[in-house]
Amino acid sequence: MIDKLDGATVLMLSEKGNYGYIKIQDSQCKDIGVCYLAICKYDGSEKIYLFLCDENMNVENDWDCDSIEEAVSCAQNRAEPQIVWTHTNFIDS
Repeated sequence: MIDKLDGATVLMLSEKGNYGYIKIQDSQCKDIGVCYLAICKYDGSEKIYLFLCDENMNVENDWDCDSIEEAVSCAQNRAEPQIVWTHTNFIDS
């Protein structure tokens, strides 16, 4: 189980899936597949972050949100059908 990503505490983590691609502008590299979605929070911050992660759980992009509910909604906009969250940790969130 992953508790931290990029120094942020993981509050929710999706099952592995196909959550779209991140387009790389002006690059010869292939687009990056988003395989995991993680909702995280940095200590001392009020913001909640939606991390887009590759198949190796590397954070490739993120969005800041004002609440867990907003982050879940943003995540769900990337997925069809409903996202299954495999990890939830709301202690001190």
